[in-house]
Amino acid sequence: MPQINVAKPFNYQKGGKVQLFKKGVQDVDADVAEHAKQRGYLVGSKAKAGTAEAAAAPEPAAESK
Repeated sequence: MPQINVAKPFNYQKGGKVQLFKKGVQDVDADVAEHAKQRGYLVGSKAKAGTAEAAAAPEPAAESK
């Protein structure tokens, strides 16, 4: 089971049941960990996502005269 550190509480629904995940470190299923990571609920996940997007975006070429 992956261990995640939740920065922002969130709900996760599976099989008709809704489970609340509160702030803090906790053991969760892999699908819950992926959900939290993709939606930015984890500590530090937004900063990492922002730098990855910035690194992937190419710089515009300088115009020559």
